[in-house]
Amino acid sequence: MKCASCGAEVGAGQKFCASCGSPVVTKRYCASCGSEVPSGSSFCANCGAPQGSSIPAASVSNPQPNLQPVTLMSDGPAVDASAPPTPRPTYQPAPAPAIPPAVAPAVEYKGIGLRIVATIIDTIIYFIFSWVVAAQTGNTTSAGFEMTGAPAFLTFAVWLLYYILLEGFVGGTVGKLVLGMRIVNDRGKAPGIVAAIVRNLLRIVDFLPFAYILGMVLIATSKKKQRLGDRAAGTLVVASKSVKAMKSAAA
Repeated sequence: MKCASCGAEVGAGQKFCASCGSPVVTKRYCASCGSEVPSGSSFCANCGAPQGSSIPAASVSNPQPNLQPVTLMSDGPAVDASAPPTPRPTYQPAPAPAIPPAVAPAVEYKGIGLRIVATIIDTIIYFIFSWVVAAQTGNTTSAGFEMTGAPAFLTFAVWLLYYILLEGFVGGTVGKLVLGMRIVNDRGKAPGIVAAIVRNLLRIVDFLPFAYILGMVLIATSKKKQRLGDRAAGTLVVASKSVKAMKSAAA
């Protein structure tokens, strides 16, 4: 046996340690569970095992089973606390899908051909109106009509207002509207009265040297089919179906 205080060997029957003088206490422990068994007990109070084969020991104060520290988790097996922690996986958020850049709407600009046809339609309307004025003022002739003075000024003023008002507020004369064309600004709206005045006053220049030759050259060389009056007024002659897309893009 060994002393519980200094670990020196203690002879059988000795009550004190010869090395340190500590009293020697003899205890019994259950062979099944290792619990201390009081002297004279025949059964272990902890597990109920009979104690005929209990293990006597001297100077052993409370032997404990060799337990390793563990960490209990809410679900899953016990994990050795002395082991390094398992790194948790990190999750990166998925990248947001790329947003394609806004695409400008496809606008169909109208060129020389249909615009000439529209001008012919408007001219026919103008001559019909002029004949009515001539007939009411007594200016008809065997060849048609011939007006001077107030009747001539009236027909010219009405012709000018016809273009300015319809283009400024409606977005096109009768000829252009019938052929599916609209006169608009860069936002797809009717250009307004000021732009319409600028556009029509510059018809005098676009008409040079005759029959809109300059205007047709400028339309043919422009990406947006603009004559001089269109460029100065900021107007575009487009297909009617393009107006909605232009308005949506400008919103």
